[in-house]
Amino acid sequence: MGVSTVGLIPPGFPSLTLPEMTLIEQLLPGALGIALMSFTETIAAGRAFARPGEPPIDANRELVTTGAANAAGALFGAMPAGGGTSQTAVVRAVGGRSQKASLVTAATALATMLFLATL
Repeated sequence: MGVSTVGLIPPGFPSLTLPEMTLIEQLLPGALGIALMSFTETIAAGRAFARPGEPPIDANRELVTTGAANAAGALFGAMPAGGGTSQTAVVRAVGGRSQKASLVTAATALATMLFLATL
């Protein structure tokens, strides 16, 4: 039909890999920029979509959790994590009002890696 496929999606969890320490000097300036932009967007999205009566956004807590997610993700070669306005808008549009929405998304991604990738 003239449409290319994505290709093979390896099933299971990604393998644990340690970051290449020799690349730190080259990657540090870009990584700091990405971290700053990710943190800024995370806080902006949280404040923009906060509803009256919800607890206020704690910037320090957001920074620590985003950093922890990125540190863990680095061991598996993940893309940098961070909150975003488009993801938040979609979750709010479909009625997501708690962390359950993120847990459903994570469970779906996990099911895809473990079971659906082989299809």
